[in-house]
Amino acid sequence: YEVSARQGVDLNPLDVASEQDQERLRSYIWPDQPERQERVAAAIAIAEKTPPKLDRMDAADWVEEKLLGIEGQVSVLIHSIAFQYFPGASQDRIIRHMEKTGAVAAPSAPLAWLRYEIDPEYDNRATLRLRLWPEGQELVLAVGDPHCRSIEWLG
Repeated sequence: YEVSARQGVDLNPLDVASEQDQERLRSYIWPDQPERQERVAAAIAIAEKTPPKLDRMDAADWVEEKLLGIEGQVSVLIHSIAFQYFPGASQDRIIRHMEKTGAVAAPSAPLAWLRYEIDPEYDNRATLRLRLWPEGQELVLAVGDPHCRSIEWLG
């Protein structure tokens, strides 16, 4: 499979090419967590080589505007430890849009929603969930902690 396009959204996106923004990202990690520092350094190096396209807007507005079924492609919404920070109205709009778009998805233009978020059904651990349309099937793929220090893949 080939990724034909990727883009993201943030109310205040950081510029991965900016040393100041890189330092800001590193400042969010506790000094006694060298493995997380290493992961962030590796992620920054990857992003510097292929900078992501980030739109400055609200997540719900972005999902409604950008996430549409495209013939011959799988459209995928991915988020990780972010949804809980969105206002309730934005969460509701995203869920409604995914349901509406999923309802008209076709085998030739499928839709996927991959999310790693805190999950009350799993004692507030994070779960990696995948929902696929046109069937609407949802799978819990893994359970772990929010910082991905441990992941338990489910069978």
